[in-house]
Amino acid sequence: MKKDNVYFHMLEGDVIALFPDIEADRKGNISSYMRIGQHAAASPLLLRETEEAKLSEWLPLYRELVQIGYKMRVLNSQPIEYHRKPTQGEINFGHASIHYADFPLHEVFKPCGRLKKRHKGNDNLIYTR
Repeated sequence: MKKDNVYFHMLEGDVIALFPDIEADRKGNISSYMRIGQHAAASPLLLRETEEAKLSEWLPLYRELVQIGYKMRVLNSQPIEYHRKPTQGEINFGHASIHYADFPLHEVFKPCGRLKKRHKGNDNLIYTR
């Protein structure tokens, strides 16, 4: 099942979903979606000229898009912090503190609109949120 790449940005105080791979017209504009106005063509320059929305800001719009049938891969760069307890080997070596790691949003974001509670890191250890 193909998922559409999407970025959520802030535009004049509102969240806009920008779909960089979906061409909106022959002028080079990309598809976008906002709660008010819904679908529209948008300049791809908005990806550079506007700031990414925070998870708490764009989650309601994400859920709205899922309800109308979108399957999306969120590309926002906001890292999500997880942690884990030290392993016995780390404790024996003198590294007995809690370990923290940031994971990219697209690795820990579930299609239902929630974050994974547990995630396997590159070190094959389980981190929790």
